[in-house]
This record gives sequence, structure tokens and C-alpha cells, in this order.
Amino acid sequence: MMVARHLERCADCRAFHDGVVEVTNKIRTAPLERFERRVVLPRLHRGRLIAARDVAVRVGATAAGIAIVIGLGLGERGVLGPAQQRPRAAYLDSPSTEAKLIRELRDYRIAQTRSDVRPI
Repeated sequence: MMVARHLERCADCRAFHDGVVEVTNKIRTAPLERFERRVVLPRLHRGRLIAARDVAVRVGATAAGIAIVIGLGLGERGVLGPAQQRPRAAYLDSPSTEAKLIRELRDYRIAQTRSDVRPI
């Protein structure tokens, strides 16, 4: 309702809206195109052999994770000194940091999956 009211008053936004509606209608009413080539999606095999590169990445990630957990545990117990005296990176307090890391992991996995594409 707020958008409709704004469009009634704002000529620039109304022109943009009309253009978007026009393009959308043209796309929806256009005849379907046939692809010149077949579309081949990657096949995911649960039992595929793991490449040495994948093993190295997994081992390295596991080792880094263990080191982080141990470091955090020692820091919380005061073994590394009082927690107040150690500086903390500001980005760790950002609510978007976790979301960014999840997106990067997802993009990495998609890229790894696409590298397994083989034409039939």
C-alpha cells in the first residue's frame, strides 16, 4: 500500500515501475527458445574417491578448527592471561561475520561441485 501511494506521487519511480512491468510482460510473453547444446548438471556421487587435494584441505581445516577450539578454551580459563588485556578484533563482534563465512563456504562448495562436471 505504501509503494502504491508513493508511485502515485513520484513520477520517476512510476516511470521505473512501468518500465519494469513492460520488460517483465515482454519476457513472459516471448516464445520459448531452444538451447543449442544440452544442459549437463554435475552428478554427485556419495561413494566417489576423494582426491588427495580434498583430503589435504579437510585435514588442514580440521587442524585449524582444533587449534581454534583449544586456543579459545585456554583463553577463557585464563591460561593465556586475563581476557580483558587481550585486544579483540572488531569484526568478530559484527553480526554479519557468521553470515559472510557461511556464504563463502557455500560458494566454495558450489565451485568444488562445478569442477566435477563432465560432459556425457
